[in-house]
Amino acid sequence: MAITVLQHVNPGDIISSNLVNYLIDAVIDLDQRLSALQAVTPSGPIVITTFEPAIEQSIGQVLVINGSGFLFPPEQNVVRIDSTQVTSFRPGSTSARLEFIVPPVIPTVPVGGRNAVVSVQNSLGGPVQRLYRLTPAVAVPGSPPTITTIVRADGTAGPLTPGQDAFVNGTNFSPTASQNIVGLRFVVLISGVPTTFTMPPPPVVVVNASPTQLRVTLPAMPTLILNDPTTLNVQVTVGAHPAASQNTLVMRTT
Repeated sequence: MAITVLQHVNPGDIISSNLVNYLIDAVIDLDQRLSALQAVTPSGPIVITTFEPAIEQSIGQVLVINGSGFLFPPEQNVVRIDSTQVTSFRPGSTSARLEFIVPPVIPTVPVGGRNAVVSVQNSLGGPVQRLYRLTPAVAVPGSPPTITTIVRADGTAGPLTPGQDAFVNGTNFSPTASQNIVGLRFVVLISGVPTTFTMPPPPVVVVNASPTQLRVTLPAMPTLILNDPTTLNVQVTVGAHPAASQNTLVMRTT
C-alpha cells in the first residue's frame, strides 16, 4: 500500500515522534484489516480494480470504485465503507463504475486519517473488499453546486452537439467563470470494447457564469459515433465542494 504522506529520510535527520507513531498505528491497523480480510473469501465475478482518487479521500467528497461485475442501476449493489452502507449513487455510475459521496456518518476518522474496508456485493456474488484510506471532512464555506437541467444554448430541443454551446442550469455556481470547472464523460464502443472518454483535456470552456447558470462550449468529440445519441455525464466543481453531476445526451452530426 502506497502511503503518500511519508518522505524519505537521510542519515542524521531527526525523526519526529509523530512519524513513528504514525508508522506504529499504520502497522497495527493494517494487521487488523488483513486479519479481517483473510476471514472472508470473495465470490462471484465482482472485481474492484481502482479507486478515484487512487489513495485517499475525505469524508463528504466523491469516491469512485472502478471494476467489473457491478449491476446497473447502481442501487442494485450493496456498497459499504466498513459497516456504513452507501445509500445513493451519482449519475456517473455505470456497470463498471460506482460513483458516490463518502457518507458523512462514518465514525472515528482521526485527523491523520485511517484505513477502511470498502466492499461491494450484489446478486452475482461478493462481498469483494479492498482497503482504502479515509481522511476527515474538509470544511468548505457555502453550499455545494447542483445541476437541474442541461439544454442547448440555441433553444432547440434534442441532444447536445459537440462544438456548440449549452446552458447548465442549477444552483451555487460561481459568478466567476474560471472558478467553475466543468468535466465531461462518455462511453463508446471501440472495437466492441466499452471505452470511457473524459474531458478535460481538452478543456471545457465556460463562456459566462452566474450563480444559477453556466454557458459552456462543448469541445469536439471525434470518438462519438456519427448520429448516435450517447449519454454524456456533466460535472461542475466549485472550490472544494463535491462536484455536481447530471446526465444528458450528446450526438455528433458531422
